[in-house]
Amino acid sequence: MAVFISYSSRDAQIVGELSAALRRAHHDLWIDDQLRGGDAWWRAILAQIRDCDVVLAALSQNMLASKACQAELRYAQALGKPILPVQVGPLTSVRTNPLAGMQMIDFQDRSIDAWMALDEAVRAKRSAPPPLPDPLPSEPQMPFGYLMRLGGQIGEPDLTAQQQLLIVAELKAALEEDGDDDGARQDIRELLAQLRDRGDVTFRTRSEIDALLSGAGASVATPLPAEPASAPPSAAPKSRRPLVFAAVAAAAVIAVVAAVVLLSGGDPAPTAAPGRAGPTQSAAAEPAAEPAGDVVVGDPAVGDTACARADAPLALIATDANEPVLRIPRPAGWEPNEWMASDGIFRYALYNNALMQDGIAPSALVALDEERGRTDPNSIFLLKRGALSAIGATDVTVESHTVCGLPAETVRYRTAAIAGLASHPATALFVALQTADRTYTATLTLEAVDSDNPTFQQDSANMLTGFQMLPPAGS
Repeated sequence: MAVFISYSSRDAQIVGELSAALRRAHHDLWIDDQLRGGDAWWRAILAQIRDCDVVLAALSQNMLASKACQAELRYAQALGKPILPVQVGPLTSVRTNPLAGMQMIDFQDRSIDAWMALDEAVRAKRSAPPPLPDPLPSEPQMPFGYLMRLGGQIGEPDLTAQQQLLIVAELKAALEEDGDDDGARQDIRELLAQLRDRGDVTFRTRSEIDALLSGAGASVATPLPAEPASAPPSAAPKSRRPLVFAAVAAAAVIAVVAAVVLLSGGDPAPTAAPGRAGPTQSAAAEPAAEPAGDVVVGDPAVGDTACARADAPLALIATDANEPVLRIPRPAGWEPNEWMASDGIFRYALYNNALMQDGIAPSALVALDEERGRTDPNSIFLLKRGALSAIGATDVTVESHTVCGLPAETVRYRTAAIAGLASHPATALFVALQTADRTYTATLTLEAVDSDNPTFQQDSANMLTGFQMLPPAGS
């Protein structure tokens, strides 16, 4: 096979004319106009790239925005394949596209000169194809492959409420990251509809899906709620992806609460969002003794003598009077995010926009779950590690220790690729506290794309070491 054509489906009409012209000129070519996605589709594409003599890149803004096209080009370059750029649509800047250094043929006007130049260039590129490298480079991952995984999960016979929320969180992240791709957006809509139509779907899951579907038909990704107006413009993150991808992994860990309850034979204790009355707290319950929320409190050493000294000011996390007191060091540059902390899963969320890389800022998320009865902390930690493994965590290492005299584990791992985001290192801290009739577990999750950044390493070490969990203020 001589010519492989890499193109965006949005340019199908002009690319069809281009391929017809090449066939009339007796060029053997392959174009993806029949396969319809899936693993077999992607493997067939990669095999055709390996077998071709030249890769014709049908350049346009549509093509440059296509994850599949970019993966095809990177693979062709890694194989050393000759690449022929042919402009078939508008480009924001001819000089800044990835193939700007190569001679490009402008095929937009379909003129006789364009036909002749195209034929001559293809014959020249085909004249001496280089051999394939040995060994072959690694194959790129299938674009949007995570959608197949989510489809399999949605097809499972049973999904807990927490599992449903985890899937919705990942699909919400996918809409933000990949919603401008027509095919991906349609697939995401179909998966959301399938989840919504399940017989065991919860009211909350259905409501969140309805909200997403009401905006997912637009030509751009679904916008997420804006930051509060009082937040300084400089403090607003450029992307919510850092908080969303951390939320996906952390929500999976929280989902083990139901499993713990089943093992212990108890009923889950009803919980209420901070500052709201719930079954375990009356509306007139006493507030925490210290100011909560985004207020940074006092001396970094504040807290029980059994707690390690914090190297940054401590922020008090809002909890009810009958819940444990939680504090986290807040190093310079880390700002709270009320949107993530108000979703009912997380009690506190921090991000550091100054350490942003590739549009993604490091994040720190704190969750608190509880169950009725006294459960062995080691059993809880084991189930939480199992939840991480269930969502594809690898290279897991575990360090057992104490936090403020309480049993704790620090778990370091690599995440699976989530919503188009590459695998990356992450750290989770689990701390357990038992009262007379409750077992509480706090989870601190820290993630960054550039986990080797010295500032992030120092800040995350400070937060992990200085995190505090103390008995309820009302006890």
